[in-house]
Amino acid sequence: MTGDSVKLFGAISSIGLLSSGALVGGLLVAPPASAEVVNIAPVRHVTELSGATGIARDAAGNVYVANAGHGDIRVFAPTATGAAVPIRTLNASALSGVRGVDVDAYGYVYAATMSGTISVFEPGADGADAPRTFSSGPGAASAIDVTASRQIVVRKSTSIAVYSTAGVLQRSITAVPNGAALAVGPDGTIWAGAYERIVAYSRTAHGPATPVRDVKGSATGLVGRGEVNGIAVDVHGRVYATGFQHDAVRAYAAGVQGNDAPLKTLTGSATLLNGPVALAVAPDRRVFVTTTEMQQAWSEFRALLPAIAPVPPKPPVVAPVAKVPGKPSALKVKGARSAKKRTVRWKAPSSNGGATITRYRLVIKKGSKTLVAKSLAAGKRSYTVKRSKLRKGKHVVLVTAKNRVGYGAATRKAFTVRKP
Repeated sequence: MTGDSVKLFGAISSIGLLSSGALVGGLLVAPPASAEVVNIAPVRHVTELSGATGIARDAAGNVYVANAGHGDIRVFAPTATGAAVPIRTLNASALSGVRGVDVDAYGYVYAATMSGTISVFEPGADGADAPRTFSSGPGAASAIDVTASRQIVVRKSTSIAVYSTAGVLQRSITAVPNGAALAVGPDGTIWAGAYERIVAYSRTAHGPATPVRDVKGSATGLVGRGEVNGIAVDVHGRVYATGFQHDAVRAYAAGVQGNDAPLKTLTGSATLLNGPVALAVAPDRRVFVTTTEMQQAWSEFRALLPAIAPVPPKPPVVAPVAKVPGKPSALKVKGARSAKKRTVRWKAPSSNGGATITRYRLVIKKGSKTLVAKSLAAGKRSYTVKRSKLRKGKHVVLVTAKNRVGYGAATRKAFTVRKP
C-alpha cells in the first residue's frame, strides 16, 4: 500500500449476473442475512471507458484507471464525473494489455500488463512518455500494488512476486490459488483473490507458503459468485472484495477468517455495480470500483465502514520513587549475661522504602570500639556471637536494613556481658 493509496485491480472474468445476488443452480442467492446490505447510489460515476481493469488514487485525490480496451491509463481529477475528460492519458506502447495500476506517495505510476511487463512512469508523465520497464517473467501480470516502502508486489495467476524499486526480484510466493486479485494491507499482509475465496500471506512469506488467512464458505457471500477479481484493504486492515459475477462489494472485519460473514454488502440497483472488476479504498475509507458490463465506468461511494479511533497508548507505569528502608523492629539480645553465646534477633522494617530489602548489617560495639561487623542476607534475621568476641561490661548492637537505594537508620539495643 502506498501511504495515500489503498487499492486493487483485477482482470475481467466470466459474465455478470443480477445486482441483488447470483444465480446458483437456477436459484437466486441473496447476500448472507448476517451482512448489512447497503443499496446506495455512487457519489460520482465516470463513464466512457473501455475495459477498466485497475484503479488507484493518489494523495491529491486524482483517480488512475487502467483502461485495457484502449491500452492506456487515464487520470481523472478529484471532481471528475459523468463523461469527464481525463486530465492526463498515459498511452505509451508498453501499456498494451494493461491490467493493473498503482501510484506511490511520490507520484510514480506503476502498471502491470498481460505480457508480464511492469512499467514505471515518472511523476507527471503524460501521453507517449516512455516508462522504465522490467519483466515479471512468463504469463500475465494481472495486478500490482506498491507498498509504503516502495516494494513492487505483482500478482501472477498462481504466484505473487515482490520486487525492489529497481525491479530486482526479492522473493516469490508460489502455489497461490489461481486468480488475478491482489492487495497489501497496512501491516504488510498480502491478500489474493481466487475462485470463491480470499487468501492472505504473511509479509515475509516465500516459496510455497501456507496462507495465514483463508476466507471461504457460505456465510462469506463468495460461494456461487465465481472469482474474486478485486480486493482492497483499508487503513484499519478491513478487507473489501468484489468480482465480475458479484455485482457487489463486500466489506469484512480486519480479522476475517474462514466462514466469516461480511460486515456490509454494497449491492442493489442504485449502486450501478454491473460486472465490477477493480477495487480501491481511500484513506478516508471511500470506495472506488470499476465496472465492465453495460456501462464501462468507475464509481466512487461514501465510506461503507466507520473510522476506528486509535487506541490511546497506555500511560507508562511509573515506579514509585524508592527511599531507604525503615528501622528493623523488635530487636532483642537473647541469653544470660554470663552465657557463652548470645543471639541477636530482629524483624524486618515496617517499611521497605518502596524497594526490596537486600541485606542487613549488624554491628556490636563497646564504647567506640567495633567488636563485630557482619553483612547478612535479607532472609537471615538473627546472629549468634560467642562470648570470646565480646568484652566485659555494657555493649550496644546496631542493625540496619538495605535496599537498592542504600542503608536506612539503625535500630539500637544495649546489653551487658559478664565474664568470669
